[in-house]
Amino acid sequence: MKRKNSNSRASSIRFYLCLIITISAYFSGCSSSDLKNSKISIHEIEEGFKSPPDSVRPWVLWDWISNNVTKEGITNDLVSMKGVGVGGVVWRGIGGKYWAPKGDVPSYSTEWYDLMQWAIVEAERLGIKFSVSQDFGYGSGGPHITPDNSMQQLVWNDTILEGGSTINISLDIPTIPNDNIAKAWLRPGGKLSDKVLNDIEQIDSYRDIALLAVPYSFGEQLYRFPQFNLRTGMGKETHFKSLNRFSPPREAIINFNEIINLSELTDKKGNLSWNAPAGKWRIIRLGHASNFLMTRPSPADAVGLECDRLSKNGIDTHFDNFVRQILDNASFRTGETLPYLFLDSWEAGSQNWTKKMPGEFKKRRGYDITPWLPVLTGAIVESVDMTERFLWDFRKTVNELFLDNYLYRLQELIKSYNMQFLVEAYGTLNINTMQYAEMGDFPVSEFWTLGDDTFPEIKSDKYFNSMKAMASAAHTMGKTHVGAEAFTGSRGWKDHPFIFKGVGDEAFCRGVNHFILHLSAHQAYENMVPGLTHQKWGGHFNRFNTLWEYSKPWFDYLSRAQFLLKQGQFVADVCYFFGEGAPINLNDMALDLPPGFDYDLCSADIIHQMTVNKGIITLPSGISYRYLLLPDHEYMELASMRKIDKLARAGAKVIAQKKIVGTPGLEGFPENDEEVRNIFEELSKDNLIQFGANWEATFKNDKLPPDFIGKGLDYIHRRTEDMDIFFISNQMPENVETLCSFRTNKKTPELWNPETGEIHSITDFIQNEGLTSFMKKFEPMQSWFVIFHDNIVERNLSDDALYSDYQIITEITSPWEVRFDSNWGGPKNPVTFDSLVDWSKHDISGIRFYSGSATYENIFILDSKSISESNQFFIDLGKVEVMAKVHVNGKECGIAWKPPYRIDISEFIHSGENLLEVDVVNTWVNRMIGDEHLPEDSEWIGWIRLKKWPRWLQQKESRRSGRYTFTTAKHYDKDDQLESSGLLGPVKVITKNSAQNLFIFSEDTTYTHKIDLSSNLEIFDSTKINRSIEAFADRNFKKGITLFSPTEGVLLVDTILSFGYENLEPVWNVRQWASKFSLKNAELEISPHGDRIYRNKGKTLAVNPDGSFQLEVFGKNEWGNHYRQRRESWPHLYLTQSFFPRVKIPIAKCETIFFSLDGIREYCYNYMHPSADTSLYTAHVVINIIVQNRNTNSPLHGKYITVQLPCYDYRYDFAKSINRYDVDGKEVTTGSLMYGMPSEELWDGTFKDGKWHKARKDILPLILEAWPIATKKGSALEEADLNDFYLASATIGWEVPGIFDASMRFKNLSIRAVLKE
Repeated sequence: MKRKNSNSRASSIRFYLCLIITISAYFSGCSSSDLKNSKISIHEIEEGFKSPPDSVRPWVLWDWISNNVTKEGITNDLVSMKGVGVGGVVWRGIGGKYWAPKGDVPSYSTEWYDLMQWAIVEAERLGIKFSVSQDFGYGSGGPHITPDNSMQQLVWNDTILEGGSTINISLDIPTIPNDNIAKAWLRPGGKLSDKVLNDIEQIDSYRDIALLAVPYSFGEQLYRFPQFNLRTGMGKETHFKSLNRFSPPREAIINFNEIINLSELTDKKGNLSWNAPAGKWRIIRLGHASNFLMTRPSPADAVGLECDRLSKNGIDTHFDNFVRQILDNASFRTGETLPYLFLDSWEAGSQNWTKKMPGEFKKRRGYDITPWLPVLTGAIVESVDMTERFLWDFRKTVNELFLDNYLYRLQELIKSYNMQFLVEAYGTLNINTMQYAEMGDFPVSEFWTLGDDTFPEIKSDKYFNSMKAMASAAHTMGKTHVGAEAFTGSRGWKDHPFIFKGVGDEAFCRGVNHFILHLSAHQAYENMVPGLTHQKWGGHFNRFNTLWEYSKPWFDYLSRAQFLLKQGQFVADVCYFFGEGAPINLNDMALDLPPGFDYDLCSADIIHQMTVNKGIITLPSGISYRYLLLPDHEYMELASMRKIDKLARAGAKVIAQKKIVGTPGLEGFPENDEEVRNIFEELSKDNLIQFGANWEATFKNDKLPPDFIGKGLDYIHRRTEDMDIFFISNQMPENVETLCSFRTNKKTPELWNPETGEIHSITDFIQNEGLTSFMKKFEPMQSWFVIFHDNIVERNLSDDALYSDYQIITEITSPWEVRFDSNWGGPKNPVTFDSLVDWSKHDISGIRFYSGSATYENIFILDSKSISESNQFFIDLGKVEVMAKVHVNGKECGIAWKPPYRIDISEFIHSGENLLEVDVVNTWVNRMIGDEHLPEDSEWIGWIRLKKWPRWLQQKESRRSGRYTFTTAKHYDKDDQLESSGLLGPVKVITKNSAQNLFIFSEDTTYTHKIDLSSNLEIFDSTKINRSIEAFADRNFKKGITLFSPTEGVLLVDTILSFGYENLEPVWNVRQWASKFSLKNAELEISPHGDRIYRNKGKTLAVNPDGSFQLEVFGKNEWGNHYRQRRESWPHLYLTQSFFPRVKIPIAKCETIFFSLDGIREYCYNYMHPSADTSLYTAHVVINIIVQNRNTNSPLHGKYITVQLPCYDYRYDFAKSINRYDVDGKEVTTGSLMYGMPSEELWDGTFKDGKWHKARKDILPLILEAWPIATKKGSALEEADLNDFYLASATIGWEVPGIFDASMRFKNLSIRAVLKE
């Protein structure tokens, strides 16, 4: 075992670290995989981290809106991007239905192409990468695509006739649906260009495919099988997750050998002459024609048909008429300044036919499609099984044609320009997403910021899984970059870097390593601010955002993170072969592994590249896995099954989710079907395949510990030849301190701070049995890189500094002079703030509605002694809304963009007076709301669409309305709530103290635990100790806990919870009233930091030998989607101990009853709708102390008072006091008086800040205050005698009458009474 310690941070956490030795000894060491690495050295990685190269800096989607483009705006945009740290742009041309009125530059004009080249040249001058979208909007088309070269749809008509004679009939051409023409995304009053309309009118896209006759005996209504679009290649949902089995009527089934091809008996006009056999026949005329899907969202003059995605001619035509001219004009800059062609997510719909489909199908599948064509009209041919097999083959062919004739063809076209693909490989089409993504050079995902809360969430976003899917494609194919269209949303203008940070870090943990910010609308007009927008969507990452000039530290943070996340290989234990065929949609691509384990997804193409070395599955890209998980599907193609057989017999650990019973298609049927079934059965018989994915059991049996353990943290792990790189992330707006444990012990860890570029040595860690562990503190939304390597040098910084306390030198309480910008409605003259106040609550409307920056000025004084005693000073700004730039004595010190808003000012101070200037900036929200109180000076359609450009803008006139802001999409009205703004403080000059030891530690990991009473030692002086009684027994839970059943109102013992000790005589009990999930069947777990844990779907109870304990509830599982009704009971998790008669504490004889407890709210997640009634729904922790009549001779024996000590309530910063009788609100009540105090009188702070807080309180006065209320005339205790009442019991725990998941941890629990002398 290797241990590193320092004297400065003593053995403080060693007890907790050593506890994991007992756990890690159980696990064996981990195999290392062969890696494919770049040759970059550790020194180069360190330098690149400190000063990230331009190549790793975030990009932006740079949208030219409705062709509102100017040279001046192009240059100004790009210069401003370079200034804050943007490394590249992805150009798109957006317009249409909901977007701004059109600009002056026609699409495809010489002027337009000249502006495009100007942008490319300016990007080259500034060192900004410029990628170009392959089209205006999200597609591949335009006015140059004619109907016969557009996306095709299968069409048909039916004629029912009687046979038995020669039939001469003229068959009509099938009706061609054209409703998509009217659905083109045009602004109100807009129309398609004359060329597009003329082409649609004059060019007939219809072509016959076949004329078939099938026997018909079903009735007047033709049968069509269910889920028609998905089955026939016009859907997008994962086929084996979505398609349901069905049973058609027997008469609907057509025998294969009864289908007659009449195509040769029909002329070009559709005239049929046929000697029809007797019986009723269905004549099907099948053809294909344009589906008339239009490009979107594009400027009106760029709207046209989408090209045929299944034909090379389709993309060739589009490329030659649009993309090629841009690339030819760019000349030598392609491949350098222009590295990528961008393919956006496909959102225009599906196609399932192309002119050459019959020949392509025969070539690829080996049989003629013609007899099976009735299936594509919804008919059943031969049987349901045979029909489904054909449909599998058909969808597979559509998928292959898309990949070959669209994607691969585009790769061929751009190869001569030395360019590659930047691709969002998903959309509304029949595609195998993993195959699509694996063909991309730079796969791009996306995540949307959702919700109206302060901090957005991304997990419920339908594109959330795109991050794992695109990252997996990059990992398996050996691609460096994983992009994300980042922070897409419609949350208005209220977001800023700190708000974005948590979800951005979550994206990093999903595998993303290059943000493409959504989005930066090109600002063509200098007199329109905040300016052009992408309708209501996006994060407004442009130079007219108030926050833009303050954003560089955030861009630097992203750049450092992206630099390290591009190094080496991703580390994962599982590769999930998700499935074959099409469509396969990324919405379904997820795998639920235990915390601390990660995975990749892959297609069958990747499976065929796998080899096995000593049980480890490897790929040519260098990545490796321990396990291969097979699809959640009963069918597998023969080639894949044969490969699985080879891998398993070579030693790969293969896990099947379902028994594989055959092949899915008609290729090689039935021989292939039987071989697949036999291979799987043989593997099962030889125990070479594990059936069922019980991951916890699998990892335990294989003695494989989690790759990372850190409660409340997310992570991702990458590895080079020389380094292990862990990104560990606190994504909550609160502090976290936790034990971090890593599955590696071969190198020395360091802390790399992506916010600052600083590198800290770690002075106290434990390495044993394959694990490295240490304690770590995290600030709100803070992330760290933990880098393991052997090239350790002595650092100027150690982690001791991270654990330092801060000493206040001075708090600035003198009045502030504040200067606002009158050009944005602020006061013209400086304003004096006697105290720091929220702008949105100020009496002056110009401040209340102000948006922009304001400068706060003040003086602070430092004496020479203070300066000599410390070499590091900081300005702590307290609370800031939303960002601040600090100057001291005229010199810029830094920008504070997230808590703690603290800036190092050591280099800029001197003894005596120091001038402090703080530039504070808020968002545009308040000014936009303020403008809605002023007259309207523009015309709008509805609430969000601008009808036309206002005259004052076109004429560059002043605005008579008095409004200040103007955008092309409204986000607010006058009644919306203003956003908190300004410097809110308190502002302090502080310096660091040395870190202090937090825990008692000894070499053999034994320890002494003491209740912390240091803040109230006067209560327990030597004269009182002998008169004191401690109410609680077994505070380290060694005697176990009695578990009562969930039945409310009764005490039925379910079981005794043991924590690994003998001689169980529980004094504690757990009450889980009204819970769906009893802990009765839960198994004991022991965590690396010593917690003894019982958990299930409803709750967690964890106790520690040091006396601390955790209570965790999962209200989402308890309630599901059900909202509690009035008088309906709710789940409880109570930890209770009875005192009497074990300890007799008579209330009348007490001098004090001192209550002690420390607590921290670890999290509380609200899943309720924002409109939910807060009188019915919350999650709260209460502490109930029962004061009870224990005199058996009293007629009131057993009656009691509940003294309630409020702890935490989701609804409030401080839980409210209570004074009522428990007689209503739920099905079971007690009828007793409940009396309490406000929690701010009990606790030293609010639990909402995520910090530890203390309660140290003499509660005897509270009991005596409740007594006259409980015994008032007419009450049940009217005749009560205080001498009969004793401290009877105490309960602490959760009540969850709402859909909340929440956890709190406690320590130092004590009730100690001092009896009167």
